[in-house]
Amino acid sequence: MYADGDEEQHLRRAPQSDEESTSRRFPEFNHSYDIGTVEFEVGMQFADSSSFRKILKAISIKEGWEICWLKSEKYRIRAICAAENCPFEIYASKMQHEDTLQVKRLDPKHTCSRVWENKKVRSSWLAQTFVEEVKTNPTVPVVSLKATMQRNINSGISLSKVRRAKNKALKILECSISAQYARLWDYATELRNTNPVTTVQIKCDFNALLQRPVF
Repeated sequence: MYADGDEEQHLRRAPQSDEESTSRRFPEFNHSYDIGTVEFEVGMQFADSSSFRKILKAISIKEGWEICWLKSEKYRIRAICAAENCPFEIYASKMQHEDTLQVKRLDPKHTCSRVWENKKVRSSWLAQTFVEEVKTNPTVPVVSLKATMQRNINSGISLSKVRRAKNKALKILECSISAQYARLWDYATELRNTNPVTTVQIKCDFNALLQRPVF
């Protein structure tokens, strides 16, 4: 772990002035990138702190090291590897005159051993990460889903955690579908407004158990 100040001189640093920053183009993170191919570098830019935290966590899990947040604010984020004496450290902060977050200091080296069961792999994160897989096959067996998850993130996951993740993913999908159905009346109103001669009817049955209409 390194303290702020002169002790951080060994870290790679981004240009400090606007003039120096504008003299070269820095890479911007693109969400279409494959996580396995992303490498952090000084000057790399992210849309906001949420995006930076999300990708840093995903990369740490994929690479097999546990992240420790020393500072996690809207415009300043500093993280290190949780392993004792591992030198990895990264610091990102807001760029001048915009909300973009930029990597300002970086020590990319890891001297730690790979962590197989990463404590940062939680069921909520798994649900968000693999919601599309569950959407494609809602009845996928937990054992099969576990194999898919472990193959993709290179981390060990218990069956109970996979089961919780699947249930949360199904809940996410259910809420998404419910939200879309809730807008049917808005769609119908818009159709009537744009095409006054059009007749629009929405048919549904009321489910007494759920206390809501079923389309």
